[in-house]
Amino acid sequence: MKKLKILVFFSSLLFWSCNELEKEQIYERPEWLKGTLYEQLKNDQNHQIYIKALDLTGYSDKLSRTGSYTLFVPNDAAFNTYLSKYGGDVKNVPVEVLKGIVEYSIVDYPYTRDILTAISQWGYWDKSQNSAFKKKTYYYKPNYPEDGKMVLSQRKYLPLYTVEYFKTIGLAGSDAATYQFLFPTAKWDKGGLGAQAYDANIVSIENPAENGLYYGIDKVILPLNNIAEELAVDIRSSAMSSQFARFREFYYNDYTTISTGSAVKLYNMKYTGSRPVELASSIADIDIDIFEEGINSTYSDQAATYAAHTVFSPSNEKLIEHLAKYDGQPSRPALRHLLNNHFIKNVVQYPKHLTKEGSPHKYLFDQNLVLDKKVVSNGLIYFINDVLESNVFKGVTAPVFFKGKYSKFMYALEKVDQTLQLSDGVTPFYLMAFDNAALTSMGIEYDESTDTFLKNGTRWAVTTNAKATSKDSVRAFVERHIAKGPLKGGFAKTLTGEFVEIDLENNRIKSDDLVIPVNEKIAARNNTGYTFSINQRLPIQQDNMLYLKNNHPKFYNLLIRAGITTLFDEYTAFIIPDSKIVYGTAPFNMLKTDGTINSVVPDAQLKLLAILNNHLVTQTLFTTDINAFGTVKTKSGKSIVFNGGNIADASGTVMIDTKKRNITKASGVVLHLIDRVMVPQ
Repeated sequence: MKKLKILVFFSSLLFWSCNELEKEQIYERPEWLKGTLYEQLKNDQNHQIYIKALDLTGYSDKLSRTGSYTLFVPNDAAFNTYLSKYGGDVKNVPVEVLKGIVEYSIVDYPYTRDILTAISQWGYWDKSQNSAFKKKTYYYKPNYPEDGKMVLSQRKYLPLYTVEYFKTIGLAGSDAATYQFLFPTAKWDKGGLGAQAYDANIVSIENPAENGLYYGIDKVILPLNNIAEELAVDIRSSAMSSQFARFREFYYNDYTTISTGSAVKLYNMKYTGSRPVELASSIADIDIDIFEEGINSTYSDQAATYAAHTVFSPSNEKLIEHLAKYDGQPSRPALRHLLNNHFIKNVVQYPKHLTKEGSPHKYLFDQNLVLDKKVVSNGLIYFINDVLESNVFKGVTAPVFFKGKYSKFMYALEKVDQTLQLSDGVTPFYLMAFDNAALTSMGIEYDESTDTFLKNGTRWAVTTNAKATSKDSVRAFVERHIAKGPLKGGFAKTLTGEFVEIDLENNRIKSDDLVIPVNEKIAARNNTGYTFSINQRLPIQQDNMLYLKNNHPKFYNLLIRAGITTLFDEYTAFIIPDSKIVYGTAPFNMLKTDGTINSVVPDAQLKLLAILNNHLVTQTLFTTDINAFGTVKTKSGKSIVFNGGNIADASGTVMIDTKKRNITKASGVVLHLIDRVMVPQ
C-alpha cells in the first residue's frame, strides 16, 4: 500500500510539471507576432517624424499598449512638406495643433483594406455595401466658451474614398472625376491601392501590429471643420452663417459635468432650433443639425459612418438680395423654410447625382452656378451663386412670410402643417389670410414661447374635449380659409369641404349668402393662385338637408321618403319646386296626399327614388362653369344636357331659376332650383 501511494505521488508530480510546461508554451509570445503600433512605426524608416509627434503629444504610451486601432499615418516626406512653415522642426508646431494631427490620424478598430469602407451591421461587415466612407477619429476640439456657456466638443470623422465606395453609390467608372471634383489639386489613386484618405493618397496598407494596423499616407491631414464651423470661418458664407445662428441652442449635459468633475456646467450645442413646445411641434425648427458630427447616432453608432449632410450655401450677395424682400427681420419659420431648401439630408450628393433627371438641384450644375465645394467632417458644402427659394416664397404663402403684419396667421399655417401643402408649385390655391389686427379683433393671439394660440386670453381649444389642444381649433379655423382650385366658374372648394364663390374681378368672396370684401389681393409669383386679405371669417355653411327642409319642404320630404337622408360631397341637386309636387298625383302617385309612402303601390319607395335620382348628378355643376356644359349622367344613369342657365331633357328645356342657382351648402353640395320635374333620356 505504501509503495502504491509513492507511485501515485510521483505520477501526480510528473503530470503537474508537464501541465505547467504546456501552459507556459500556450501563453508564450509567438515569434511571428508583430510589436505594438508604436514599436512597428518606430522601426519603419518612413514614419520617424510621426514617432516624434507621438512622443511630444503623449500618444506614444497609448499606442505602446493594448488596444484596437487603425492609423492613417503621414510619412516623413509629407511631414517635411508640412513643417516647412515651422522651420522644418516638429518641435516648433504648437502642441494643440500637433495633438490634433495625431488624434485625427487614429480611429477605433483595425480596418483591413477589404473593409475600409464596408458597412458594419449587427456585428458583421457587409462587404457588398461600401458606403461607410467616414471613420470616427480620436480628435476632440477642447471644450470652449460660447455665449457664456462651456460647450462640449464631439469626436470628428475622417472621410475615406475607395473604388468599392464609388461602386456602391452608383459612381463606378467616374471615380477619378468625382474625387477630383471634390479635391481639384489631389490625384486619385496615386498609390495604386484604390483608396484615399481625404485629399491624401494611401501609399501603404495593412501594416500589422499586435494592437491594430496602420496605413501610410502622403499628406498631413488637419482635423476638418464641420458644416457650422466651416460656414462661420468662410467669408463667402457670412450671411448664411448669421441666419443659422438664429437656430443655435444649448442643452445642459448633467452627466458629463458631474462625471468629469467639471468646475463649470458643460453644454451640448445644436443648430436645429428644436424647442419643447406644445405637441413637440416643428414650428421654426430646421431639418438637420449642421454642428452634429455623429449623424444619426440615435439610430446606431455605425450610422454616422455612412450618413452625412449636403448643404448649399448661397453667396452673400444673393442671400442679402432675398432677405431684402422681408419688411423687417425674417421670422424663424421663414428662415426654417429657406434654410431647409438648401439641405439634402443624410447623404452626400455628388455631381452625377445632382445633375440627373429629376434632381431639384440639376440646374445649379447645368448653369455652372457652383462657385466652390468643401468636404467637411459631417458632409459636403457647395458654395453657390444663387438662393434656392422654395415654393413657400413663390406661392400663396409668400405674403405671410414676407409681410410682418401676417405673422400670427403664418404661425397658424405652420402649426397645422399647411404651409408645404399649399406650396407644391402646381396646384392652384386661394388663401384667405388675416392680418394681426384682424385676428386681435377676434380675440386670437399667439404665444411663440409655448407655440400656443389663445382665444380671449385662454388656450384656444375645443371646449368639449379636455384633451384638445390649440392646434385642433387652429386647424378648423385655417382649413375653412383655404380653397383649392382650379376655379369652377368662380367657385372653389375649401379644405373643410364647402364651396365658396371667389369674385376676382370685384375683389370679394361669397359663402352661404355672406359677401366678404377683399382688402388686398396678391397673385402668387409662380401662378398658383391668390392670397386674399380679409377681416371677416367665412361662415360655417348650413347643412344642405336643413336648408332644403326650411326652404323647399316638399322636395325635402321626397328625399326622406325615398330613403335619402343626406346629400354627399361633390353632388349637384336640381330642386323640384314645391308648386310642382302634388302628392298622390302623377308622377308622385306612389305617395299619399299627406306625403307619406302609399304601401298599396308596388315598389312605391323605389319608384320615388328613381324620380329623385333623375335630379341628382354625382359631380358639381355651376351655371358659370362653361367647362361643365354638355351631356352629363344623372345618378339614375340617364342623360341630360346641362347648358348653364337651362337643362335639356327628353321633354324639352328645363329652366334654372335666375336667383336660386349655385347654392352651396355644407358637405360640398351644389343646389339649383328648376321649374319642373325632369324627364332624362
